[in-house]
Amino acid sequence: MSESLTHMDALTADIARVESLDSGKKLVHLIDREGDSIGHMRTLSSQGICWLIRGKEGHRAEWGGDTRKIGEIADDLPFIANGQVGWKGKKANMEIGETSVIITRTAKAKRKDKNTGRRVKVQPGVALTLRLVVVRLTNTHGKFIGRWTLLTNVSNELTSAEVARWYYWRWGIESFFKLLKGAGHDVEKWLQRSAGALLRRLLIASMACVLVWRLQRAEGDDNAAAVS
Repeated sequence: MSESLTHMDALTADIARVESLDSGKKLVHLIDREGDSIGHMRTLSSQGICWLIRGKEGHRAEWGGDTRKIGEIADDLPFIANGQVGWKGKKANMEIGETSVIITRTAKAKRKDKNTGRRVKVQPGVALTLRLVVVRLTNTHGKFIGRWTLLTNVSNELTSAEVARWYYWRWGIESFFKLLKGAGHDVEKWLQRSAGALLRRLLIASMACVLVWRLQRAEGDDNAAAVS
């Protein structure tokens, strides 16, 4: 039966292709909130693929004998300070909490069958026991400014602090992509046809971004003169 691919179907296929390249390293695939799809989590896990996904706080999981929303579980976790990170041009304090949760919900596929035009039926599956790593961000005055609820199937050999930093760096990469798409660079409108030409222009744009970032973060009279 032929079915159209959703965004997550296509992403899962891309992940499988990357895994087939046999890089010699154990890969962990980082996905934002659109990755909180239990059907795709089960598919990736069944193939031995490691992933880290930002979970949606309204989705439910089993914890402590009850079924609760991820956000409610996060509210009740103890947190440990884990240093500072850069956040929107300022310093932010990072606190981390972790627990184990079990997800049993059925998969509700968004794709439709091409023959009938109807949505594919719900798909029950195995329960997934996952690590829930919650990251709280506060400003230098202790005011809450953000939270990430991260679900992952990576082993406990990797600390929650490592998992949190992975997502933090992913966020920075995403911000860089957003900058390349706008801010005068408009990468999606480039007309270069060869990989070499595209790479050269990408390097020039990247260096321009790095220069601006260094000016923003530098201190002193020379920096003030350049910015003004």
